[in-house]
Amino acid sequence: MNQATTILTCSGVTQARAPKRLPVVLTRDEVGAVLARLEGMQWLIGSLLYGSGLRLMECLRLRVKDVDFGRNEILVRDGKGAKDRVTMLPIALKSPLQAHLGRVQSLHRQDLGEGYGEVYLPNALERKYPMAARAAADAAAQLVQLREAEAVGAVDDDRVRGRAGAGGDGGSARQLRRQGPYFVGHAGSGA
Repeated sequence: MNQATTILTCSGVTQARAPKRLPVVLTRDEVGAVLARLEGMQWLIGSLLYGSGLRLMECLRLRVKDVDFGRNEILVRDGKGAKDRVTMLPIALKSPLQAHLGRVQSLHRQDLGEGYGEVYLPNALERKYPMAARAAADAAAQLVQLREAEAVGAVDDDRVRGRAGAGGDGGSARQLRRQGPYFVGHAGSGA
């Protein structure tokens, strides 16, 4: 062997081994016992963690638009490793989650009516646009008022009265309906 291809060998040296740590996994009965002690929102969170395989912060940061009830899927954004992934929405949690979203939506409407109800803006958007959270909440309140007025037939379909805009022209009610949640910066989704 020449010097360039000589391989150093160290006899008597062993390679470090990874420690053997087995994950703690609860049985179905143990999970059932834990969930049976929870109530309300805590039960819903625990059930989503167990049934969907969500991590705690992924569950707490879920947004309405990330839950697809039609396909029984949950889109997890910016999860572990800063990656997006899709997981399942258990059918048994579909109805309780929809009921929860209905309660949250009515609470949000009440907050908007009392002058509260700013929306969450991710990352540095809140610092960059300090009035955007309130503006989105105001737009959501106006959209809710529009839909309620249309429901009782009190709004002329050609022009929306009381809608602030350029020259007081808010556009037609049909146009505002078409814009849906995008009109209110995703705040009109209910949570």
